[in-house]
Amino acid sequence: MIEIQRTDFLVDEAPNIKPFGHTYTINPKYGKGLYWTFDVSDNCVIHIHKIKFKEESLYQSDELIDKYTFAFYISGSGNEFFPYQNLTPHTLRTYKPKERYKVIYHPQIELICFSIGLSPFFIEKYVKLHHKKLALHLDSFLNIKNHFFIPKLNKILYEMYYYKDSSSPDVFFTAKIYEILSEISSYINKNKKTIVAHQQINKEDLLALQQISQYIDEHYNFDISLDMLAKIACMSVSKMKILFKRFYDMTTVEYMQRKRMSVAEHLLISTPLTIAEISNIVGYTNPSRFTEIFKRYYGCLPSTYRSTQN
Repeated sequence: MIEIQRTDFLVDEAPNIKPFGHTYTINPKYGKGLYWTFDVSDNCVIHIHKIKFKEESLYQSDELIDKYTFAFYISGSGNEFFPYQNLTPHTLRTYKPKERYKVIYHPQIELICFSIGLSPFFIEKYVKLHHKKLALHLDSFLNIKNHFFIPKLNKILYEMYYYKDSSSPDVFFTAKIYEILSEISSYINKNKKTIVAHQQINKEDLLALQQISQYIDEHYNFDISLDMLAKIACMSVSKMKILFKRFYDMTTVEYMQRKRMSVAEHLLISTPLTIAEISNIVGYTNPSRFTEIFKRYYGCLPSTYRSTQN
């Protein structure tokens, strides 16, 4: 595995892929690809990453840029942390300013990501002028660390990704960003109960939930009891189950299954290990049980998935 360094990730400016903005090539030691960026305004920037990594690549940062980031993953394979989850194509992921970040990218599938960075000033101005009620739950929405699949948003993001008209791109992108924020406002209004539930978890409990998820990330191939997780969180089992489900929108069992399946996916496409061996590595003594759960998440048998990817 190689760790990506910000200081040498980009090397040379390349022929531009659009008639505006700037395109740069990726350092060949990390893989093959490009990075495109365009400053829509002082408070808004958009990026495209298209990278085929050479090997497992780790990127981590104590804090991201000082903007709200909306990342639309078009393709790619990998695992994000804080909390642990798979990179999921055709989904939107949100990041708050200066948020801690860690991700491992897998080399088998090209990463294509279109992202938008908005300053706190841009968000505050939009909220004040257009959706004052949005301010009540926007922060909680951004704290939900899921990959969102919102079809109307996807359509807008694809329009932005493919846009190449050289006439007034700043006007086009600004209008589309307002559309995105409007759709997020609608989504928040429709899902207030879930978002408010996140708001009701205090900081101490949030920290405890993160400790639970980190423990599962590091011990996913062991049998982990609810009693053990409750002790780590210093909670009763019932409280721990309720808060974990509320915050992660899944049970601890599903969280561990997702982690196991992600590791299994990587082993299937990057090693010659047998299905039984992979099953044992990720924590299943019964290969049939492993196969059943893998099919539930990926829609096919592990052997079929391996042959398709190869």
